[in-house]
Amino acid sequence: MCDKVKNTTKRYSYVLIFLCWLAYTSSYFGKLSYSANINQIEDFFNVSHGQSGLVGTLLFVSYGVFQIINGFLVKRYNIRFVVAMGLFSSGVINLLVGISTNFVVVTVLWFFNGIALSFLWTAVIRVLAETLTKEYMAKSSVVIGTTVPMGTLVVYGLSALFVELGVFRAIFYFSGIAMPVIAIIWFVFLPKITSKIPKDAEVETKAEMLKVSKAEIKGVYLSVFCFFAIAVCVNLIKDGLNTWAPVIFKNEYGISGSLSIILTLALPCIAVFGNLFAVTLHKKIPDFVTQVAIMFVLSGGLVGVVLLALDFKILFLTIICFVLIFLMISSCNSVVTSVFPLFMKARINSGKIAGLTNGFCYLGSALSSYVLGAIAENFGWSIVFYVILGVCAFVFIIWMIYLLIKAKIKKQY
Repeated sequence: MCDKVKNTTKRYSYVLIFLCWLAYTSSYFGKLSYSANINQIEDFFNVSHGQSGLVGTLLFVSYGVFQIINGFLVKRYNIRFVVAMGLFSSGVINLLVGISTNFVVVTVLWFFNGIALSFLWTAVIRVLAETLTKEYMAKSSVVIGTTVPMGTLVVYGLSALFVELGVFRAIFYFSGIAMPVIAIIWFVFLPKITSKIPKDAEVETKAEMLKVSKAEIKGVYLSVFCFFAIAVCVNLIKDGLNTWAPVIFKNEYGISGSLSIILTLALPCIAVFGNLFAVTLHKKIPDFVTQVAIMFVLSGGLVGVVLLALDFKILFLTIICFVLIFLMISSCNSVVTSVFPLFMKARINSGKIAGLTNGFCYLGSALSSYVLGAIAENFGWSIVFYVILGVCAFVFIIWMIYLLIKAKIKKQY
């Protein structure tokens, strides 16, 4: 390949990664605008933790279920259209939520918001897997992994500002304007960018597929099935902390609404490094399931510290533990939904597996929003963290079973 072609490939590969980053980061404007303001929404509509959590649960259920469906159908989609449609629709829904004074209407709209957003992840992963060569794959997985924390950082940061100004609904207006604008940018520029990148990725993938053994294929699908169960646990913890941290800070430590949101910003700030942490750790621990399981074991130890911190009302220790847990679980989320599907693209359908694992992640998100809120309301936050400790133990058991089955597969070949 001549230098001119190499430079063109490099330039447009990076531009494509940025466009995918921008599109998926903006999806979090529409996804988190509700949870970032859950304290204010409860006060405004005069609803309980269980009722407010139900709205988030409906989004996560619709998002998770349709994410799984889209995983099977993603190969048939016009990627340019479905991403633009999803972003535009979510933006409109956010505007409608921002002007609504009826909590039932908000609940229904948020359910359809989940459907609108469910098209995006599988489409983004498919574009990257089909267009980029291996040279840019690791780079793209690191960059795309920052979409969740960066989107969270923007939403929670602006929400803290708007709450302080007494206009918490402004976050819905921001999302309602920004998302359609980015949808138009995606629709206009995607074909112009992909047409400039040579089709080397397809050739490279086919050549690598010829080298894959049956034992490797079985091992990969064993990992996939483990990740289906682990994915639920990942977002149960990640979104549980993300959704309820402001409420915990307010209820347990008496911190004001805007300050509790600012404290919660520590989570997405540190989670920016989650994907880089996952890719770096993979070099030391090549087995993805083992890598994720170790993160859960360490998180379980930190949950024990949180329980002590809550008993003795040690705010600083609670924040530190939340940040570290969020970093490790965010790295697990990156492995399950992007790093693993992209690195295994010669062995599996990356878009399909990313959609399926992300769908299962959001079933965990559904549990985190409603179930954890209901447990907290009836039994207190300490019991919630005992539940999370049990989730970490469950992942450890899955890991042990995985290692046993993997050893049997190796013996067969």
